[in-house]
Amino acid sequence: MPTSPTAIPPYAVPCPGPDGSAGRYALVSGDGRLVRAPDLSAVGPFHPDGRGGLVAPAADPHGRWGHLDQHGAWLAEPALRRTEAFDDSGLSRFRADDGRWGYAGTAHPSSRRPWRRPGSSGTAWPPPAPRTGWAISTPPAAS
Repeated sequence: MPTSPTAIPPYAVPCPGPDGSAGRYALVSGDGRLVRAPDLSAVGPFHPDGRGGLVAPAADPHGRWGHLDQHGAWLAEPALRRTEAFDDSGLSRFRADDGRWGYAGTAHPSSRRPWRRPGSSGTAWPPPAPRTGWAISTPPAAS
C-alpha cells in the first residue's frame, strides 16, 4: 500500500511581545516564509497525520490548546486545558476544563481532522467546532 510523502514541518520561532518578552511564537517554513503570525503561546512538535500532512498541539494567546496543521490552520480549535505531543502511534493526550483526560488521534477513518477517542464510558463532550467528530474519554471507575 503506497503512502503519501510527509510534509516538511514549519519551525516555531519565538517572537518578542509588546513588553519585550518572548511570549509568542510564529510558524516559519524551511525557506523562511511566514506560515502563521506570532499569535501562539506554545507549539508542540509536528507529527505525521497519516495522509501526507502534519499535526501539532498548540496553544492560543489565552493558553487554550488545540491542534494545528503544517499550514498553521487550526484542525481543532483551541478549547482544551492542555494537549500533549503526538506519540508514535498517532495519539495525543489532552485534558479538558473539567479535569478529565482523553486522547486525540491522527487517523479517524471518517474524518480529515484529528479525533478524540471515547473511553470505556463513552461520555460525550461537545467540541468547539461541531464538525470535528471528537469525544472525550473518562477512565473506568476503580474497583
